[in-house]
Amino acid sequence: MSKNPRDVCQQCGERKASIYMTDIVEGQPVKKHICRQCYDQEGEAPSLSSSELFAKLVGIIAPELRKAGNRKCPECGIDYVEFRQSFKFGCPNDYEVFSGALEDLFLEVHGATRHNGKIPEGRAQALCGGRQRLEILSRELEKAIEGEDFERAAQLKHKIDRMEQSGVGDAEE
Repeated sequence: MSKNPRDVCQQCGERKASIYMTDIVEGQPVKKHICRQCYDQEGEAPSLSSSELFAKLVGIIAPELRKAGNRKCPECGIDYVEFRQSFKFGCPNDYEVFSGALEDLFLEVHGATRHNGKIPEGRAQALCGGRQRLEILSRELEKAIEGEDFERAAQLKHKIDRMEQSGVGDAEE
């Protein structure tokens, strides 16, 4: 019975391969199957220490974790990783404790760090200033385009154009 080539280290040909990498050489993927000892002997290979690897992985998946660090809320004891697992805070103080990381998270999730809310279309102009209404309409236009609702997008673009021509906020609904 022949061994699977993935089972044997391609470098030493003796030990069991436990690291599977893909390098890009001249624009083409080249797969490598090597043992831990050969991997450690390669000078250019990145470290595989669990803490470094975990930190790099977390930094890629959730970059805002770097800003939160290992801070804990002094009132409820929750840390940022715990919050990210459940997306539930332990107390109102958590907003302050994790403020820097939350701004990045809100920007990534919502596209803004400030909540503008939603206003029923018929009352929007009466409740908001013209500039805010233009911002709301612009966001709605972006969503309509992303959702490929081009008829709605055309209506919104027409409203925006009318408002801008009339000096922001003077156009009728």
